[in-house]
Amino acid sequence: MLISVNRRPLLQCYLLAQNSYTNIRTLSSTVQQSQHQKSDEQSSTNDGDDNWFNVESGADIDERVVPKPISYRPDHLPQLRKRQKQKPWWKFRYFVDINSLPSEQAEYTEKPEYPPIYEPTSDGKRKQIRLDWYQAIRRLPTAEQKIYEITKHYGHLSLMIDPVMSTYNGLPTQQSITRTHLINELPESYRSNDNLTNVDNIEHLRQQILSIIAA
Repeated sequence: MLISVNRRPLLQCYLLAQNSYTNIRTLSSTVQQSQHQKSDEQSSTNDGDDNWFNVESGADIDERVVPKPISYRPDHLPQLRKRQKQKPWWKFRYFVDINSLPSEQAEYTEKPEYPPIYEPTSDGKRKQIRLDWYQAIRRLPTAEQKIYEITKHYGHLSLMIDPVMSTYNGLPTQQSITRTHLINELPESYRSNDNLTNVDNIEHLRQQILSIIAA
């Protein structure tokens, strides 16, 4: 009995088997070649690094692939390196913010409160500043504080008054400053004996004065 067989799938299976056999045979050789290449590359890089840092080994500095940057700062001193810029996420807080809660205020008041009405002109602004100053003076408790508030913005010259002024005809000015007046005689209270109550002390002083005059 004859059975018809399709030869095409059989040929495909045979070719795949042959290719897999050849791949398995060549796998070991390819692995060995890659290992040799890696070892050669590592040795070349190590030699390059040694030549980079060791100038005395004979490698020329100008022949390096990446030229070393020229700097006057020694590489072995870390404190002389350039300062690194602060990153934006490096944030240091040396204090704590404590904000008190706002005081509760009544939403409605018994009497209506309206904002003050000001004149928008320059004269109105100056007038309002003056009125605010008047209100500040009225709030001060004592008269001395009010006078100081009024006069503290002005400079006051100090004047030393001598018993006899050096300027010509300066007596009227001195009398006006000191609010005084002069007379050509002694006061009448010096002549009366009404204020002399202790006569014993007067006699004692009289004897001392007479003894001083006689000496």
